[in-house]
Amino acid sequence: MDAKQKSTEDEEELTFQLEEGLVEDLKESDMTVQQAEDIIGMLEDNAGGLIVGPLTYVAGGVCSRKGYDDLFFQVHYYNPKGEIPTYYIYEDTDCDTYLDHILDQTNLLDYGRII
Repeated sequence: MDAKQKSTEDEEELTFQLEEGLVEDLKESDMTVQQAEDIIGMLEDNAGGLIVGPLTYVAGGVCSRKGYDDLFFQVHYYNPKGEIPTYYIYEDTDCDTYLDHILDQTNLLDYGRII
């Protein structure tokens, strides 16, 4: 699998991976570059709190940026025990889907990226 790797300050400590398909999904979306950066930041911020297990999972989020409509989305990922999470699909969604993620406790948290 082709996965782009994202790291924190320490280049050897990876926190998550993005597969090429997710990157292509982001490029094909109608979002701005700033919104894409916010979403990637949100994926990084939430990487340590995702469900761990042998299955694939879906998490939902909302990107809020002053001057733009809220952008509701979900990402598919896998996160086997002892490994870092890998996000592999991005999808635009709607508010109702995001609210379902909140009820299911599968929503991504925004740690102060509202600008």
